[in-house]
Amino acid sequence: MPPYIHLAGALPIHIDEEQRALARGASVSWNGSWHSVPWPNAGKMIRFRNHRPSAEIRYATERTAVHAPSPRRQQIVTLSHHHICSTPIASRA
Repeated sequence: MPPYIHLAGALPIHIDEEQRALARGASVSWNGSWHSVPWPNAGKMIRFRNHRPSAEIRYATERTAVHAPSPRRQQIVTLSHHHICSTPIASRA
């Protein structure tokens, strides 16, 4: 477990962790590619942890996604369970 900083009244923050705003398309940029997160988290502030070789994305205390690095840069990596039946368009059908 990596070292962390704990501020009074706040959740512990890992040193290799950064807070990011998710894109409206429910994805986060990592190592030159875009990686999906569950649609309900689009536009929210998340915590991004680079665990090398994988990355973990958390919203509040919940782990919402784990991604392996993309084989090439400039890729869009989408996990199907992040978007099936949870997008605003799918819910109107």
